[in-house]
Amino acid sequence: MKKPSYALFALTALTLALSTVIASQSAQSAPSARWATTFEHLTLPKDFKAMTVVVDFPPGAVFPLHSHGGPVVALVLEGEITLVQGGVSVVYKAGQGFNESVGQIHEARNKGSTKAAVVATYLLPKGANPDIFVGK
Repeated sequence: MKKPSYALFALTALTLALSTVIASQSAQSAPSARWATTFEHLTLPKDFKAMTVVVDFPPGAVFPLHSHGGPVVALVLEGEITLVQGGVSVVYKAGQGFNESVGQIHEARNKGSTKAAVVATYLLPKGANPDIFVGK
């Protein structure tokens, strides 16, 4: 039997974090992970893991203030996502990408009337949490 990997732990942590978000909001307005994968055979610097997740944002959904344990690159697949950081809002539409740096505190919102979806890839040092919620 294969030993559990850090990537599996990170994916579990992300799922638990999203579950916490869902529990604190109505199920209709909480983001949820549609797909998630890790890349076990990707050549990375020693002690790093890569993970990708597709997150669906129903209308009005908010992924609350958080930062990441490693850099993240993201692509909006459908709809629009508003990233709010330091009181500044930037809207990203389907086909547009953005990145999030380590320690950058921000939130993601779907202010639109239709579903939005984002695919995000994390590059995580071993032991780092994918999502670190502010005030949790």
